[in-house]
Amino acid sequence: MNKTMLLAGMVVIAAGSAQAATITHNGSKAISTTSWTENFNIPQFDDMGGNRVLDSVKLTLSGEVVGDANVESLNQGPSNVTVNLQATITMSLMGDDLGVVIPVANESFMAGTFDGSIDFGGSSGAMFADLMGSDMTMNTLVNGMDDLSAFIGLGTVPLVATAVGTSNGSGAGNLILQFFTDAGLDFSVVYEYHAVPTPGAAGLLAFAGAAGSIRRRRGR
Repeated sequence: MNKTMLLAGMVVIAAGSAQAATITHNGSKAISTTSWTENFNIPQFDDMGGNRVLDSVKLTLSGEVVGDANVESLNQGPSNVTVNLQATITMSLMGDDLGVVIPVANESFMAGTFDGSIDFGGSSGAMFADLMGSDMTMNTLVNGMDDLSAFIGLGTVPLVATAVGTSNGSGAGNLILQFFTDAGLDFSVVYEYHAVPTPGAAGLLAFAGAAGSIRRRRGR
């Protein structure tokens, strides 16, 4: 009985080795003037010759936009003007988008009739400094539903991040806009995987089952 219990305990230990585990890689791009492109080469997932299985890849992408916006309405009447300091930040892999964030900061003001001077001031203009906005997205690729082959190997995964200024304004048919747009990002890539039980562990499981069966027959 003691030997059977010992074998059962060893089987439990072997089965525990198949539990899920994770590996995380992080990266960032400091706040910089748009438009920019940044390359990130993160390590691929090493499947240890088939002894580990990649179950999923989760990308978390956070983007931030900062900058200034200047506006002048040329309308011959009052207008409620809105400005959006905005950037579109994309993370891609070999041309396929993995995640997109669009951080934006909004401001609005009631512009009066054009005062005759394009100076982003007076009754028809405004200057907005140190605007900030953020956005975040998560995307999970799952084994069996998505192609994870680009993430598996002994090399690197060539991620490419781009940031494009997409600031805009509205509210007046005759509007002069000036933007100074910077953007940055932070990201993480999480590999979730499980270990494949070794042939020895599988044999041990079968042996433990056989031992239990013999024990039961002897007890009859």
